[in-house]
Amino acid sequence: MLQSSNLYRLGPKYPSGQQGKTPAVACREAGISQQSYYRWRKEYGGLDVDQAKRMKDLERENVRLKRLVADLSLEKQILKDVASGNL
Repeated sequence: MLQSSNLYRLGPKYPSGQQGKTPAVACREAGISQQSYYRWRKEYGGLDVDQAKRMKDLERENVRLKRLVADLSLEKQILKDVASGNL
């Protein structure tokens, strides 16, 4: 399973010719697959490490809030049904 902490260790620069390593070698050293690296680069390539971490935190919060809205909407519908006697 991919661990996000491994992605952050790659840093804001890609492990390419700039650092003298191929992506394959850098990924192996970081403990991630090349597919994960390229997916990460596509999604977070232009961001600094702290920006990427902040984005992941916001994504987690967004999922939590969406779940909360869904639960509240369900409760509201149940209360409507009970109030109108449709049970």
